[in-house]
Formats: sequence, structure tokens, C-alpha cells
Amino acid sequence: MPNFKKKISIVVPVYNASNTIERCVQSILSQTYTNIEIILVDDGSKDNSLEICKKLQSRDSRIVVVSGKNAGVSVARNKGIEMANGDYIAFVDSDDYVKPEMYEKLINIAESRKVSLVFCNYEEVTTSGDSRKVNQLSHINEGNNLSENIKVIEYMLQITNASIFGCCWRTLINVNLLTQNSIRFTPGITMAEDLKFILECLGVTSKIGICNEYLYYFVVNEISTTSKYMKKQDQDMYTVNMWIREF
Repeated sequence: MPNFKKKISIVVPVYNASNTIERCVQSILSQTYTNIEIILVDDGSKDNSLEICKKLQSRDSRIVVVSGKNAGVSVARNKGIEMANGDYIAFVDSDDYVKPEMYEKLINIAESRKVSLVFCNYEEVTTSGDSRKVNQLSHINEGNNLSENIKVIEYMLQITNASIFGCCWRTLINVNLLTQNSIRFTPGITMAEDLKFILECLGVTSKIGICNEYLYYFVVNEISTTSKYMKKQDQDMYTVNMWIREF
């Protein structure tokens, strides 16, 4: 049986997600690890996402809803971090969903291995129902659910078949790691903003927790932020690349 003493805050930035937000939230509410809070941050949605979020909030006291003007995913996630009351924090995108045992497995590794950051593998799912398991972690797992931070950073900065994507949504992070090192997402950046964030986290811890299981469902959507061209894309990538050089 899991020890539910530590609380997990799960931040979900929401923007025009009326078609997917309920599935996303229900998957989080179905977690086998029940000591959670779900912070839904509506980023100025133009559809009825906020209304759906409030409806979900009325059904479960673990849900918190906050809304504001559209300011981008980085600001939305930062707002969630500031509101979090948990010992650990996690992020889920509003068009994705998670397996019921995800956070129980991640927090068990974090607590048993005494690490502040844990990664898991994920599964890509298309809107037509096709799926593909993405294994980016087994080659760095030392055999005891651990890896060195420098090894993760190395593979995160490579462009090879062994690359590790710097995604915040398949991680569990100890809140103290963020507060003690003043780590936040960089406002205004909408491309590779989570790569920069994860690298900052990796830079201040030595051992990383690794879970080889596929616990997160990443939905490949043709109209998602990551798949459509954005005018600021080149500028954002330049900004992040310059930061990486200094890092």
C-alpha cells in the first residue's frame, strides 16, 4: 500500500481545451495515489474551457481553478507553481492524460531513492487511436531506478536516436528544488520553454530518479502548439540555445 503522507500538486495549463480537458482531469482524479491537488490554470481561453473546469471543481474538492488573461504556457505554469501546496509538483498538458498508477510509481522512487526529480517514459497517441511507446530512459538507468544528472543532460542535448526530450510533463519534482533555487519557466518563451526549465532542475541536483514504465499519454495533435509553426519559434529557439551555451 502506498504511503500518502506527501502531497502532490499537479498543474494543468488550459487554453481552448474544451474537447480534452475533462478526459485529462478524470485521468488525474483516477490516480491510485490520492493525496493530490489539481491546479487548473485557464490562460484566457476563448471557448468554454473555464466553465468545464469550474464544473469539474464542483465535483471534487481536490481541484483548484484559477483564470486570467492569455499570457502563455510559461506564465500559466508559474502561476500553478506559486499556488501549489504540495511537497511535489507535476505538470500535465490539457490535451494529454496519464495512467492511474503514474504518480504512485514516481513518488515511490522519489521517496525510496531520496531524489528530487523523477522521469518516466511515455506513449504517443494519435487522435485516430494509433500509439507508440517512446523509450528514452532504459539506456541511462543504472539498474536501481537512478541516473547521474550529467548523463541525463548529455542525452538531452544530443540530437540522436538516444536523445531524451526535455519535457516537464513526464516528471515529478520536489517543490523545494524549485523554491530553494528560484527555478521557474521563462515568461514569453513558447518553444522549448520546458527544456530550459528541466535543464535548470538537472543543474542543481546530482542523482535523478528513472522509471522505465510508460505512464504518460502524449497526444499527437495536428493543431497543438508543438506541431504548428509559430512566428516566435526561431526567436525562442535562439534564446534557449544561447542560454544552453552558458549553461
